[in-house]
Formats: sequence, structure tokens, C-alpha cells
Amino acid sequence: MEQMADTMLRAPRTRARATRARSRRTTKRLQFEFPVAAIRALRDLAARTGQPTLAGVLRDALKVYAWILTEQEQERRIISEDRRGHQRRELLPLLEVTLR
Repeated sequence: MEQMADTMLRAPRTRARATRARSRRTTKRLQFEFPVAAIRALRDLAARTGQPTLAGVLRDALKVYAWILTEQEQERRIISEDRRGHQRRELLPLLEVTLR
């Protein structure tokens, strides 16, 4: 009984600490709605890359997307080349980028 009372007294403090810790995080929670096909594609990418979470897949995709835009803004070409260096193709821009 005494142990239960002790736990009940500590619970609000623990919750308060958890709330303070969450408020100090440098991340924010976002919630999106995706079509079922997009979720399947994200799960497939997670399996192919070994990424444990769909959020991780999205974070990685965001990094690649930002890199592509940066390259385009610097008027650079993005080229795909086979391992022997014989077949090359320029990848088309994903977006129209307004150059500064």
C-alpha cells in the first residue's frame, strides 16, 4: 500500500519532467496524410535501405531533395553513369528553379 502511494505521488512529477524534456527538444511533430500507394512506396524504400522508420525515409529524402535543388541553383548538371562509364544520361530537373 505504501509503495502504491509513493508511486502515485511521483507520477505527476515524472509526467511534468517528461513534458519539460519534450518542450526542450529541437524537433517538432508533423502529421501528414498520404495515399495508400505512397505509404507502400515509403515502406518499400524503408525495406530497401534498411531504414527502421518511415520518418527516417522522409528525412533522407528531404536531404537528397535539398541537395538536388542546391546543385540546380549552382547551375550544375546531375548525371547518371553506368559503372563502366560508357552510358551516361543527364537527369532532368525535378523542379523549375529560379536562379539568383
